[in-house]
Amino acid sequence: MPTGRNPEVREDLNSATSLNHKRHMVDLMKQGHFCSVKGCGNPAARSFSQREIAEPASKAGLSLPSSEKRVYLCEKHYKQVKKELKKQKKAEKLRHGLPF
Repeated sequence: MPTGRNPEVREDLNSATSLNHKRHMVDLMKQGHFCSVKGCGNPAARSFSQREIAEPASKAGLSLPSSEKRVYLCEKHYKQVKKELKKQKKAEKLRHGLPF
């Protein structure tokens, strides 16, 4: 099992992850999903459950429809939400006394 110390192995893992992400993006675009943020019509890059993303999206200043179970975000809006998710996870870890 690779430990991740070898840069070649790490590069292979990163490229595989990137490839999977690109495939997922293409699948979302083929299905015709677009960003759920009001006023944005860009193709979706990521999808989340409404429950998972509602709080970080509102903190990021994004307005999402509350009636949908799945929320689709373009790259631009995903980056905004990702920052809030990171803050939320960090606070959660601190609350439980875990290292971040």
